[in-house]
Amino acid sequence: QNHRTRSVQKQFKKFVVVCCVRARMLTGLFGTAMTTASSRRELVYRRSCDGGVAIANKLALSRSKAGKSYLICKVVCAGLNPVDAKYLMGDKLPQWIDNIIGRRSVEGFGVGFDFAGIVEYAPEDCQYKVGDHVFGTTDIGTASVADTCYVPLHQVASKPESLTFAEAAALPLVGLTALQALKPHCVEGTSVLVIGASGGVGHVAMQVAKSLGAVVTAICGPREGMALVKSIGCASPQNIVDYVNDDVKESLLKIVSGDGDQKLFDICFDTVTSSNESDAAAGYPHLITKDGDLLSENGIYITIGGTCFSWIRAGVKRIIGLNLFPKNKELFWIRFPHSSRELLQLSKFANEKSLKPKVSREILFQDEAAIQAAMKDLLGRRVKGKLVVRVAPDPDI
Repeated sequence: QNHRTRSVQKQFKKFVVVCCVRARMLTGLFGTAMTTASSRRELVYRRSCDGGVAIANKLALSRSKAGKSYLICKVVCAGLNPVDAKYLMGDKLPQWIDNIIGRRSVEGFGVGFDFAGIVEYAPEDCQYKVGDHVFGTTDIGTASVADTCYVPLHQVASKPESLTFAEAAALPLVGLTALQALKPHCVEGTSVLVIGASGGVGHVAMQVAKSLGAVVTAICGPREGMALVKSIGCASPQNIVDYVNDDVKESLLKIVSGDGDQKLFDICFDTVTSSNESDAAAGYPHLITKDGDLLSENGIYITIGGTCFSWIRAGVKRIIGLNLFPKNKELFWIRFPHSSRELLQLSKFANEKSLKPKVSREILFQDEAAIQAAMKDLLGRRVKGKLVVRVAPDPDI
């Protein structure tokens, strides 16, 4: 009898467990159906997925959480950048640490910084109102590649009227990088060399430099890269170097020793070199600086990628203002907080027709496989111009 009782109890417990599991499954299904109207899609980091990202369903954004410091914006387009494909860390950590810790630490975080969209919520006494067209950046890990996003008031500006939503979404990160890195060193007549001039940062850096009054020389790849750089028109044809078919050093020496207004470079803005072996293989820092015949005496060599130790030095300079870099060298680290004024300057350049990012490809947000493929393209460092995710149709269409 005791044996029979224990058997009945065991079967009953099994029945209860099965019922609970089924109930939870049903709750999840009905819960998803019931919250669809108040949910949103968001691109998140997921290591198990192809390209390291996936589209997830999230709860709708809260106005109470936005408070007085944030807008809630409907995203029309969102820009993709190499840092997005590198799990937010870029090359700031050694590869072995990034593989163990870095990628795990951002699992489930939102993807993307750049966006252009429409204000759905604005705090009282704010310069923006519902329906305004804006562009800017989101907080790290909160996702601009989403149906809606929180946007800090100090990281947003009115969308340039001269740009489409896709073009505006392509601009913030690369535009801020170029403007913040170049403006402190750039005056009328400054000679600027841009390495990687057909890439996302490079093609915008050329335009920002010229808008600041600089004379621009560009290094880029053949075919598509050369065609893009020539079409932008910031560097004269004789000041464009094909790194595949030209002898880079000889070509640059010819440029700086030629007739006209050209002189030694005051700024070398290197958008290629990083801690990645393939990026560093060209040896641009050594090539440009070793003999002292290309960079002016007070010139500066600026990179946007480097070793972990270089990023530590960049962080020290950014936080406390102490410059630990050797003379004439710097690793630049972008600053998003309180960048609204700089976004306005980029908008001014755009409306004056001196700045227009090149959108090489638009990817539909619902096409998860295409977004995953785009992440791989960004890691390959062969994207010309910018990649943009189309989240919603332009409001004027």
